[in-house]
Amino acid sequence: MSFVTNPRRDASPTITGFVFQVNVTILRWIELRDGEHLELECGEDIDTVKDSNRGISAEKRLLEQIKVRSGRSLTLRSEEALEALSNFCSHRASNPTWSLKFRYITTANSGVEQGWGLTDSGIETWTALQRGRYDDATRCEAIAALRTFLRSCTRPEKVSPEVWQALQQVLASDDDTQLTEIIFAFEWGLGFGDYSQIEKQIVATLSSNGHSMTPDEASQVYEHLFAFVFRLLCQPGQKLLTRNQLTAELQAPSVTQTDRAILQLVRNELEQMTARIGAVETAMALQSNDVAALKHTVRLIGKSLGFESAFALGAVSLSTDLPEPVSPCAARDVLIDNLLNRLQADGIVALVAEPGSGKTQVLLLAVGKGKRRFHWLNIPRHATEAQACILLDALVQLVGDQLNDLSFRERYDRVAEQLRGTLVVIEDLPRIVPGGPLAMRIERLGRCLKSVDA
Repeated sequence: MSFVTNPRRDASPTITGFVFQVNVTILRWIELRDGEHLELECGEDIDTVKDSNRGISAEKRLLEQIKVRSGRSLTLRSEEALEALSNFCSHRASNPTWSLKFRYITTANSGVEQGWGLTDSGIETWTALQRGRYDDATRCEAIAALRTFLRSCTRPEKVSPEVWQALQQVLASDDDTQLTEIIFAFEWGLGFGDYSQIEKQIVATLSSNGHSMTPDEASQVYEHLFAFVFRLLCQPGQKLLTRNQLTAELQAPSVTQTDRAILQLVRNELEQMTARIGAVETAMALQSNDVAALKHTVRLIGKSLGFESAFALGAVSLSTDLPEPVSPCAARDVLIDNLLNRLQADGIVALVAEPGSGKTQVLLLAVGKGKRRFHWLNIPRHATEAQACILLDALVQLVGDQLNDLSFRERYDRVAEQLRGTLVVIEDLPRIVPGGPLAMRIERLGRCLKSVDA
């Protein structure tokens, strides 16, 4: 009999986050300019400090908070986003004589806030304001929308009332001055490469920035710097990194047995985690040729538009996260009962209404009242029909098993039994062309669900 494991013992997310932080720290260290130094775990994870004439004290500081966030997009309503904004406002209130900037770095991509009324998402609107892309009238409208939306958000449990109050004080006034200062000083660093991509960037930087290193030599130096920063972060007290330290370490980049053991231990954990993720991705078995072509298109879009296209960054990311409910929320019992009864009779129900009219909240209420297992598929706003088909096929592949060589009709029929007694919610479907590939998939899925009383 096989041993029953405890999934809560899996520390891979913590280890991944720590390696991610170490690698970003090394990258910031080798990017330091004259008159700058790093302070770690001080204001935030990494503080880049501009030295003043008074030595170690300074007047300018860039605070960077680093988060690995896999499988979910980030919105202004996300707890991590509200925590970062509150922390920055608290830092500013506690250090009024300092010139502070804040950068939130994450592997996640931008999502669309529930109840948001503008065309661009909240974070996209924030970034557009920073880059001066709006005229005066649109800028005032955008700032007002951000203020109203943030006022409606509730305090995350991780944020203390005192820190939360610092953000509320900024939002309290209808004068745009304070909020505008926060917008221009707070940068959303979304879609950041994972720890392995940053390692490659470090090696490339060491090879090309006048250090006269071959790629193999740069890899050895990276291992030495990784162990150095790893040990530094494990020590209590002040943690500083300077250009002089970097020069000294580059001159004697010997990698000791202890250094190698540290790095090997971490890499072994990450390799096991990568293997587990790879197994899941293989099981999903998205139509590989279509996905490869789509990813190539996404990269081309990213190069031409930077990171402005919210969908370009997450076009093939399967998101099954439950949206956040609004508070307070009306029960709407009659409407929900009618919806569930219609679903029981027909097997499929479509809600059609304008954006922001409350469709998502109705679906959340239906899921809660239906008391069934459910699968929730988020399709990014402005997705094409072909992209929606890929994501819907991915959901079916995730629910089913050993469906790789079957046609989409056979896959949908085969997965019906696994969906018995469940609700399947598909949010933000694009326009469906009658008789088109997406329409055929929706119809097939509806018939499958009805046939097994799902």
